[in-house]
Amino acid sequence: MIFGERSVTDRRFGGGSSRFGYMNIRKAALAGTVIATFFVVLICLCRMPQAVFAEETNEDLPAITDMEGKRHTAIKDEKVRKISWRVTEWWKPSYRTVTLSGNFYYIDMPDDLKLFKFAAPENAKWRLMGDTDSPAYLFYKCGFSFTVGDEALESELFKIDGHEAVPGVRYLIFFTGYELDKHGKLPNTARDALLIRIGNPVTKPGDRTELDKLLEKAEKITEKDYYTDGDHYNDKSFSEVGFWKEFRHAFDYAKRVPKPASEKTIKKAADNLEKTMENLISKSNANASELLDEIHEMENSGLPYGQEWYEDTYEQCLPVLAEAKALKDRLYKDHEPTAENTPALQNTVDDMAKRLHAVRERAWSTAAVKQYKRAFDGMRKYLPAMIKLAESLGDDKRNQYTGESWDKFKKALSEAKKIEEKYKNTKFPYVRPEAKKIVKEHQTAFVGLHNAYYKELKPAGPVKIKLTISDISSAREGKEGRAGYRGEVTLSEERTVKEALSKAGFEIPTDVLDYEHYASLKELRLYINGSDVSNGSYVYGVYVRDVGFKIINSLDIQLHPGDDVHIALGFRAYTRVDQTIALGPAFFHQYADSVKLSKFKEDEAGAGIEVEAGKEFKLSTESMKAILGSDGTWSPAKGMSFFISNSAEDNTKNQKELNKLMDGMEQVMSGEDGSVKLKLYHEGWFVISAYDLEKDITGHNDNFKGNDTAGVYHGVNSGAIIRVHVTASKNLKGVKSDLRERLDSVYEKHGEGFFKPDRWTEIQTAYNTGKEGIENAETAGVARDAQQVAIKAIQSVHDMTVKENKENLSNFRTILNKLPDDVSLITSSVEGTVKELIAQHKNMSGYQLAQLTGTETEKYKQIAKKYRKGLPESKQYSLKVKIEADTDEAAAIIKSMAEELATNVDNNGVDWDKTPSQNPFYNHPLSAYLSWSVEGTHARAPLETYSAPLKSVDIPIDLNYAAYVKVKRADNHKLYSDFGDWCIYDEEENDKGLTFEGSGYNFTANGKIGFKVNEVEYELSKITYSGIDENKVKIKGLQIQDYSGYKNVPNQGNIVNNLTFKNALASFVMPYRDVTVTMHWKPVSLEKSKENMTNSVNNKFGEYVEKDYFAEDYADIVKIKDKVLGEITDAEDFDTLKACSSKAFRGMKNVPTAEERVDEAGDDIEKLVKGIDTEHFSGTEKEALETAKKDAGEAFKKADSREKLESAVSAAKKKISDIESNAKARIVREKDEANNGENKKPDDTKNDIGKTGNDVKQPVKNKQSAESVKPRNTAAVNAAERKKLTGLKLRYVDKAKGTMKVAWKKVAGAASYKVEYRKNDEDRWSDVTVTSNSYSFTNMKRNTGIRVRVLARTKVMDDLYDGKYSLIGSYLMQRGTVVKLTGRKKAVFVKWKKDKGVSGYQVSLSKKRSLKNALIKNFTKKKSSGILIRDAAKDSRYYVRIRAYRKIGAVRYYGDWSKVRATRVK
Repeated sequence: MIFGERSVTDRRFGGGSSRFGYMNIRKAALAGTVIATFFVVLICLCRMPQAVFAEETNEDLPAITDMEGKRHTAIKDEKVRKISWRVTEWWKPSYRTVTLSGNFYYIDMPDDLKLFKFAAPENAKWRLMGDTDSPAYLFYKCGFSFTVGDEALESELFKIDGHEAVPGVRYLIFFTGYELDKHGKLPNTARDALLIRIGNPVTKPGDRTELDKLLEKAEKITEKDYYTDGDHYNDKSFSEVGFWKEFRHAFDYAKRVPKPASEKTIKKAADNLEKTMENLISKSNANASELLDEIHEMENSGLPYGQEWYEDTYEQCLPVLAEAKALKDRLYKDHEPTAENTPALQNTVDDMAKRLHAVRERAWSTAAVKQYKRAFDGMRKYLPAMIKLAESLGDDKRNQYTGESWDKFKKALSEAKKIEEKYKNTKFPYVRPEAKKIVKEHQTAFVGLHNAYYKELKPAGPVKIKLTISDISSAREGKEGRAGYRGEVTLSEERTVKEALSKAGFEIPTDVLDYEHYASLKELRLYINGSDVSNGSYVYGVYVRDVGFKIINSLDIQLHPGDDVHIALGFRAYTRVDQTIALGPAFFHQYADSVKLSKFKEDEAGAGIEVEAGKEFKLSTESMKAILGSDGTWSPAKGMSFFISNSAEDNTKNQKELNKLMDGMEQVMSGEDGSVKLKLYHEGWFVISAYDLEKDITGHNDNFKGNDTAGVYHGVNSGAIIRVHVTASKNLKGVKSDLRERLDSVYEKHGEGFFKPDRWTEIQTAYNTGKEGIENAETAGVARDAQQVAIKAIQSVHDMTVKENKENLSNFRTILNKLPDDVSLITSSVEGTVKELIAQHKNMSGYQLAQLTGTETEKYKQIAKKYRKGLPESKQYSLKVKIEADTDEAAAIIKSMAEELATNVDNNGVDWDKTPSQNPFYNHPLSAYLSWSVEGTHARAPLETYSAPLKSVDIPIDLNYAAYVKVKRADNHKLYSDFGDWCIYDEEENDKGLTFEGSGYNFTANGKIGFKVNEVEYELSKITYSGIDENKVKIKGLQIQDYSGYKNVPNQGNIVNNLTFKNALASFVMPYRDVTVTMHWKPVSLEKSKENMTNSVNNKFGEYVEKDYFAEDYADIVKIKDKVLGEITDAEDFDTLKACSSKAFRGMKNVPTAEERVDEAGDDIEKLVKGIDTEHFSGTEKEALETAKKDAGEAFKKADSREKLESAVSAAKKKISDIESNAKARIVREKDEANNGENKKPDDTKNDIGKTGNDVKQPVKNKQSAESVKPRNTAAVNAAERKKLTGLKLRYVDKAKGTMKVAWKKVAGAASYKVEYRKNDEDRWSDVTVTSNSYSFTNMKRNTGIRVRVLARTKVMDDLYDGKYSLIGSYLMQRGTVVKLTGRKKAVFVKWKKDKGVSGYQVSLSKKRSLKNALIKNFTKKKSSGILIRDAAKDSRYYVRIRAYRKIGAVRYYGDWSKVRATRVK
């Protein structure tokens, strides 16, 4: 119920400020957090994985078990009656003593004891000495574990009768019968004590020499030389109690160090004494404690994150602070007093401290202003209401109270009225000291009058009150509770709430304690005469610690004659609080509107009502707002849940049962008008209660801006209580008829077909049993019981069946919809899903199967049929990321950016290693940008991978998330690529670029990181998905944990900031098709994109050199360029613009250069010549063809226009055609002559002796030498010889540095071999002739590409004849190296050494050592230097090799394979 300034903690040297008007965290809220945190810690301790402990026993002596399971039983010592231990700091020897009424036990344990478990006695409840933090109902019981920590005391810190504290031993003390009282305080008595002594006694005493010297020196220090009061700051240290007092305590402590003592104890005493002696402030200097304190407070007055200073209240302090620091510099240098620092400056020092304090007191935060304003408004509302309530006790009632208490009450009333009158027309002052003064005066007056009325005003005689008791907490928890009480009681002793509870027969609940100590989640809520006066630390806007008054506990409130008192046992209202993990207690202004008092309209007098068994009657619930000053208007209370007690013989008892009032399976609830119609059947007295059980909507305490929000708290509604007397029924027959009719309606709701046979049998049995029970009943109550048992049984089966029908149908359809409608796509990869579908179908009833549609039934039949035949092998589908932009160049650059982020991933838990704790909990890689994660795989795959259907797939799509850490750490927050073609950056200002909203340690990233391509601003315009319905893609957030802070996210030391990046992760279930995610990038404006496109087209046009083209072709390029530039100018959207780019680049590229046209013409002539069958051509004719071809080439080169080239081509073709025609004519003519010469005379063939027919070799003019190369002549070489000259296969060998060797199998009959080659992108073949079956290329540089082909030559007679060329081999001067090969779960990980000069790598994987039919995968260089190959067979051996390739133009050149490596898959 706070309305005042919120309390803060005074923290020195690394804390915060204690005196400014802002607040850090409200203590009240944190107290609730402490409780919740304790619960978590205790549960964790109890459930901590431990070594197996010894079996528990139930012996009388206490025992514990260590982590090894060894049992240690206590020793009993009957002499010990008192135990004392030090409860304050080392310098203040104050002890707490506990007296035992039972027994004392002790156990000795080794020094390495870290954890133990209580093993006996079974029912003992142990509490650690001095433990006031744990809730009252939590103890260490048998089976509970305890972790040994700082709770263990050193020997000098405690005293035990008859037990000497041994140096070197640590002590833990536990008590039974040692419970918190209602104020959360521990008693000075206990029943039993258990002392656990940890460690070994000191065997070697420590050296006291240094300590004795310090004691001797300390003896000479006197008060005349040093300040003894107000001496708490000396520019080096700060003391809460003062340096002189610290010195005296340290001196006393050192003198008490026992002999012998451990080295540790002696050193501690000596260090403390020496330090306190050094801190003393000499009277030869000025005492500047207050000035230094004020400077420190001012310099450490920064607001917590999220708060802001109110107007210029902080800036006003700075000039005075500068003056104060200047004075400080005169007094101290290097933290030591200067010569100028003398008592003569004392007045100057004191005046400056006062000035700085005055201006500092005026500085406050905007949040504090709102909090004070809320307190001011609350007091202006509630103080007059409290005065009005007090004035209702007129002087005519004076004789009802004791004279002394009446006078105190009147005096408090008079003081409150003075304050009310003093500030009657005052508006809220926005100056902190004035606001604080006004609020405090109001609060003081209010608390004084409240206490005088409710505590001090004592009746002179017995007090008769109306009393109602309700149990909200049990009703809301659904636990066994108290039915409630309603009646009148007379109080003659204390006349308090506590006595009223006792008179009504209520035990004071042990789980409802004093509000101040937050030891319970429950509270006792008290309503008197229609107003909520529940107490603890707060009451109607007053924060007691601010005012200094002690508000009485609710149990101690004094009751007055005629009071109408309603006591509700309920829960506290809780709220969300910034910078806390758990909820904290809500403040009054957050739940004031929810506080309600409820009643039954039919019971105004409180005497109850009487009804006849089985006869309907009406109850109406009403509620009213029940805070001080409410107008008392009642309104219907809808939605109240009804409860009923068991039957009682009279109406004077406290009936303890809290049973739900049911109608069948449903609890009775009030309707819109707040009423219900009931029938009760059992005779006797009952207590009926009604509660609002709706869930609370919690408010929010905004500690940063002061903008608290209220909640809706149904739990602070008191509930209504009424007593009902039920008399015997006068028409039992009619009652039975009504009960049967109701039973029949429930039975007939669904027919037999709705249920499974066994469940229908259950329903029939319940119905018949109920019907029989009603007929045989002799009272209405017995008949009702029989009916209700039957209805509940029937409804239970019905509800179970309805639920099962719904769930089975839903589950079946969910599984069915996972599988494709095209059943042919189903493979073994989804065999588990198919099996699950079939099992679900078998589990469905006939009714459920009948609800399926015809399409669903048919689909299932096809799936089941396919499963019975056997599912085909699994098939995987591709997952790809595609980058699109307004230009291909931009898209390529953006892709390179994505690859960089995907392969160089930052770790989460940013800067964890720079925190004090260095906790690496969050230190693991973030999710890689645009990298696929597929269910069942361990590593993400950048941009492209594969997945089987129905696998869960996700991919990070947010550049903000991916680049956050890199940009944060980059110089000026700008991250450039190695080539400078892209830049990811963020603005310096907190409200620009990437921004953050949030508080405490939870923040959400908004805005966006900037991205440039070649200095042009780009943005992601949209993301599209192909292959999957976009509605099935779920977009989620991702978190980064950052310790060091960024922009307005603070660095909070060991507290990690949770940064949420919304829309950062796309996830879906893999469909039965390939999926592509397209990232559409564009410049930030259409005009900028047009400019980019225009520049891109012009740049591309500039690459086409005019002299490289025939004039006609270059003119075509210009036309294409100009046309596209016009379309760019006219474009109205990005899609149209993007089409322009493709059209321009494609069109200009398709125009051939002059050289390409010449080459094309030459290729045409080459093809034409090669297409001529020259087998029977003469040497002269062949030579003529070669000459024509050569002449054509020369003519082509001389052509300076497309027209002349075309003319030269025509002329060349005609010339070749003429040569071919003439040769063919000659061959025909000679053939005819040969046929005509068959009858020639013998002497006509004298030059051809031994040769006949086709074996005759025709004479050739200008006969070539024996080494001349001839085309293959079928007349001279038979078919077997021809075969030997074909099918050459090359193999590549890379043996020595700088040498590339190519080899092939020898060809039988080959005289030599012609080796032709082209290096890199050379446009002409070179050749060399060799006689061996290999050739080595020397002086080869690494990563040089070379294309090679070989043909064999055979020699017949004096001529050489060519065979066919081998296939062309494209080789790279490089050899791959497998660096690491690892078998993983169903996967193989291959890693290799990167090489800058290659384009990519090829990996070959097989189960066979020969790598026959191996799986071949290609990977670009930029992607990775390693790859995870998935879906490998489990427990199989795989062989792997790798080679690099380089792409030059359109040709890939492959290096030599690496050595084969092997690994086994897990």
